[in-house]
Amino acid sequence: MPSEIPVQWDNGIATSVVDKKFIFVYPLACICIRILLRPVIYVRFLMNYIYEEHIAEYLSNYLCSIA
Repeated sequence: MPSEIPVQWDNGIATSVVDKKFIFVYPLACICIRILLRPVIYVRFLMNYIYEEHIAEYLSNYLCSIA
C-alpha cells in the first residue's frame, strides 16, 4: 500500500492526500455508529413512532454515509 492515499481530486490530479492509516477511519466510524449510536436512536424513537426500527436503521445508514 502506498504511504499516502489521495482523497480529493481536481481534473485528474490529486489535490489532497492522507496517510495510509486513515483508510481504516471510515470503517471504524461506521462500526462505532452502529454499535454505540443505533441503540440510542432506537430508544429515542421507541415510544413515539410505529416504525422505530426502520427509522433507527435509516438514520444509522445516513450517519455512516456522512462519515
